[in-house]
Amino acid sequence: MPKIKYTNDVRSFDVLPAGEYPVMLTKWEWTESTGGKTAGSQMLKLRFEHEGQWIFDNLIFAQATEWKISAFLKAFGFNYQEGQDVDVNDAILHSLMSHQAMVQVSVDEYNGQKSNKVKAYLAPNKPADTLTPATPSQPAPAAGPQPTATTALKPADCTTKELATRYWSQELAEFGWEPERVTTALKDAYAKLFAGRKADTLTASDWVVLAQAVDQLVPF
Repeated sequence: MPKIKYTNDVRSFDVLPAGEYPVMLTKWEWTESTGGKTAGSQMLKLRFEHEGQWIFDNLIFAQATEWKISAFLKAFGFNYQEGQDVDVNDAILHSLMSHQAMVQVSVDEYNGQKSNKVKAYLAPNKPADTLTPATPSQPAPAAGPQPTATTALKPADCTTKELATRYWSQELAEFGWEPERVTTALKDAYAKLFAGRKADTLTASDWVVLAQAVDQLVPF
């Protein structure tokens, strides 16, 4: 039987500095979430690689996190219609292995060991090399009545701070968040988004930034 000399010298792997990097998907594993309100939901454990360094992420398949899974697919070039049902399966994941995506990487530390995690998936700079045909642009809908307070909002409805706050109040109620707590939590994000701007209208890129900020608040 092979023998070793035991040592207390536990060495850490090198990690990437926090920043934006092109990555390739190299491994995934299907499992179940065990945390909070998402316990029992399907979870996808992902491993990416950049120049030999590993970056990790978990995608939980729950309604409150569909935006993050959509951002993951978009980063790799998928382009679906708003509201379209998407079957995320092994065939799709295999197809991603031949494509790069840009991600924002953070450095996490646990029990003295550092590792890289995906902080955000970044949309491609241009629509070239998409994995599915791009959906033709649709004309903007005519102005109509705003959703009422009892309407179940969708991200596409949230064109103002008021509507975005109401949307996240609905989503985070599942985690026991009161509307006042949501408003307070989003205050800093709004301050950064609208600094120096006169209008409070949310653009598509604003919504991505806001959704990423909310992701940091929810204890999955």
